[in-house]
Amino acid sequence: MNFKESYEVVTVPEQGIEIIWDNFHQNPQFFERIAFVYQALKSEMNAFDDVEISMLYNKISVLCPSDLIEKVHSHLAFSIERSSGHKIQSVHWKIPVFYDSELANDYSSLEEKLNLTKAEIIALHQSRSYTIYGIGFLPGFLYMGELDEQLKIGRKLNPDLNIESGSVGITGTQTGVYTVNSPGGWHIIGHCPIPFFNPSSQNPALAKPGDVVSFLEIDRNTYELIKIQVDTTVFDIKEYLNDSI
Repeated sequence: MNFKESYEVVTVPEQGIEIIWDNFHQNPQFFERIAFVYQALKSEMNAFDDVEISMLYNKISVLCPSDLIEKVHSHLAFSIERSSGHKIQSVHWKIPVFYDSELANDYSSLEEKLNLTKAEIIALHQSRSYTIYGIGFLPGFLYMGELDEQLKIGRKLNPDLNIESGSVGITGTQTGVYTVNSPGGWHIIGHCPIPFFNPSSQNPALAKPGDVVSFLEIDRNTYELIKIQVDTTVFDIKEYLNDSI
């Protein structure tokens, strides 16, 4: 089944619609086209303050008043038609991470379950770039993949009651960054001092689906310096941003 025939639109009463591509996992090349549709819808509906559009893997969610549903459908059909052969707008983030056992207390259990040393876990986590597949379950939370096979592990049986904002975790085939303090079941391996979510900004989530992320190990001094720069508003995110790709 081709891209234009493999999705369904589900109406969410009094909320909006969801667009879901059912055979996403059998057609991984669909992701770039889904990301294009997402970015196009965001651009077209940007003028409406009461419209919120998000994407996670194979699903685009549109929260909007009922009187805008028809407009969303029109832009959706147009975006899907244009998605073939169009390159998505994507940037490459270089995210600094302090892989410290004091800030990430899951290393002892991970070393035992994965049969890897802490150094090997860190090296594998940094060994590749990751695609941002979506944003959720927390505001601005980045879902990224795919992890190296050796790092694949299920969620914790007993989730933590409070994971600190900035924590970098792994589970399944994914890695992610917690953007607010929250309970969670991911295995924490480090901490990022850069805030990737700002609720007071016009675009609260700094990164977007389709962007690419590489993790860079930093030492304690660099970690503390970045935290000071962030707290005093002199931090420049452009230092960790490559050109568009």
